[in-house]
Amino acid sequence: MMVFSVVLVFCILVVTYLAFDKSLSSGPSMNPTIENGSCLWKSRFESTDQNLTGRIISFQYNETDTACHRVIEDNGEILVTQGDNPETNAHPDKPISRNQITGIVSFIFPSWFIYLDFLLFFVGDMLFLLWILGEIRSDKK
Repeated sequence: MMVFSVVLVFCILVVTYLAFDKSLSSGPSMNPTIENGSCLWKSRFESTDQNLTGRIISFQYNETDTACHRVIEDNGEILVTQGDNPETNAHPDKPISRNQITGIVSFIFPSWFIYLDFLLFFVGDMLFLLWILGEIRSDKK
């Protein structure tokens, strides 16, 4: 039963790692929806072909920087985004194309979650390694 539990936890961790791109938010443009320093999980596999109005996306807005704002208008190939904070984003951003999208935000966690996330992956990896070593030792007997 222990082996099954370890393998199950490891599989969940691997699927989570492969399915989501994780990053930390910076800046107040999405307050109060996304606090500065929040941990964002962006889907790697969700289709960007759907209508994204109302969804929070990350996108490349110049050669080196990305932003994370809500889509307020989706006209097929062109999207208009705007941060949720009216104090810092009184007007919509300049329009972007779909090929500038780098991710669709699926989950928003508090900033401390990044440490828990790291710890879970570390513990999961160590348990899997110990299980493999145990299997190798039992095969030698």
